[in-house]
Amino acid sequence: MLFLPLYKRIETGSGSVRFIGMNTGKGFVGCMKDLLRERDLKRTYIIKGAAGTGKSTLMKKAAEHFEKKGVAVSRYLCSSDPGSLDAVLIGGSVVIADGTAPHERDMRYPGASSQLICLCNFWNKDKLTERREEIIALSDEKGRRFRRAYGLLGGMSALSKDKLRDAGEILDAGKAASAASRIIDSVHARSDLPSDPEFCLRSFGMRGAIRLDTFERIADKIVWIRDRYASSAVFMDLLASKLKSERKRYFSSPDPLEAGAVAEIYLPDERTLFTVSETERPYKVVNMDRFIVKERAAAKRGVIRLASKCSAMMLGEAERELAAAAEAHFALERIYGEQMNFDAVNEYTKLLIRDIESLL
Repeated sequence: MLFLPLYKRIETGSGSVRFIGMNTGKGFVGCMKDLLRERDLKRTYIIKGAAGTGKSTLMKKAAEHFEKKGVAVSRYLCSSDPGSLDAVLIGGSVVIADGTAPHERDMRYPGASSQLICLCNFWNKDKLTERREEIIALSDEKGRRFRRAYGLLGGMSALSKDKLRDAGEILDAGKAASAASRIIDSVHARSDLPSDPEFCLRSFGMRGAIRLDTFERIADKIVWIRDRYASSAVFMDLLASKLKSERKRYFSSPDPLEAGAVAEIYLPDERTLFTVSETERPYKVVNMDRFIVKERAAAKRGVIRLASKCSAMMLGEAERELAAAAEAHFALERIYGEQMNFDAVNEYTKLLIRDIESLL
């Protein structure tokens, strides 16, 4: 059996929740097209500040305030630490976003449509200067650990591409394509593809491999694509390609540990979810074994086992690197947090909320 990364399921509660990006073999890959269209938004607030300075808390307070007023809010979680927010989209027209690494961002139209929020105005510069060497050492250590993790993920990504090619070769391609076509032909989704159909609902970061239940929570029907050879990725790609060619409305979620292969497909008009992850309430199970040509699978068994072993080893090492990065990150949070005037930040947050209210 092939090694398949296990994602810990996180309950999102309510609303639209996704990751702002993914840690992959190519480094950090952003999934935030909605947040970048500054020309079309009423206002974009870009927050600058270090770990522990209250960026996420400021965004949470703003999000909670407007949700209580019935305003639609989309939350974008940090891909490395899902306990933190990296951005919120309020009322579809106002964005508050973290503009620091790894998603550095500057104002495109300063004053006209964007505004800078610098939380450095609320810290004790002299005290932080006294801890200069410690801050530099921790920051460098965190960066070093992330670079090592990205290198390991790069190795996994290369293996994944080979794995997906092998999975395609052991499949009865015609039989799988016919099954995918029958499924999509039965779908009565509207023919209006969204401008950005991709949701990042899976991440691999300082808390391991995590998947959000954003689609699973609202789906009436869940179809589990059960698999042993990574052939589910091939089948999901067939489904997505068919949906796209017929311009049927759908959203998808990529897998950062499987070279961006499609891991989830959600049909909002039918409230149906297709997923490669085991679920507690499957409406239907598509067993990929029915499409596997046994003789081809047997011929590739050795290659599949080697790829599985190597992937598991690299993932384990990447997890250890990111755990070490987390130690440095949270140490930095403590240092900066101790030197922040959070009372002043809270007062500023109230003013910011009033400013946003005037725009909606």
